[in-house]
Amino acid sequence: MRTKDPNIRQQILDTAGQLFNEHGYRAVGVELVLEKSGFAKATLYRHFKGKDALVAAYLARRGESHLAWLKQSVERAKGSKLVAIFDALEKWFRSPDFYGCSFIHAVSEYPDPGHEVRQTVDAVMGAMQDWLTELTTEEKLEQPKAKARQFLLLIEGAKLRAEATRTPAPAREAKAVAQALLNTARDCE
Repeated sequence: MRTKDPNIRQQILDTAGQLFNEHGYRAVGVELVLEKSGFAKATLYRHFKGKDALVAAYLARRGESHLAWLKQSVERAKGSKLVAIFDALEKWFRSPDFYGCSFIHAVSEYPDPGHEVRQTVDAVMGAMQDWLTELTTEEKLEQPKAKARQFLLLIEGAKLRAEATRTPAPAREAKAVAQALLNTARDCE
């Protein structure tokens, strides 16, 4: 039995991810991924049990890298890390590799909450929620979980509006709302 080569797995995920970003999850078939990656069908199926597993693996990897990038982006922020998130988002929205939110796209294409792709998205959003709860706790905000959900809503809303408008303006607008939310929370203490 052959062993799974992690480099091949990464190459397949890289190719599939680019195609998913450009065309959507459902529109990209395994044959196109194989054609663009140059691997045989047996190789793909040695690493992924099927297309849905490939989509889920891509989203899990994307979620980990996105969260790591956000954490790194706000680590040295002067002032609130919660507000600094929106500066990072603005830079991303300006970049040529901003295709919108991979997770919002996945939810629209895989509406069944029991589907493995949706479960992966839920896990990614759960990790983001946990991190935001850590930040709201660090900021000593009352009801840190509830505040974290509000910040997650701002982040996801900014991503959606940036994709729709093709401008970075939603990051600046969400940043102003985030700052107002923090100011209100601090005034109530």
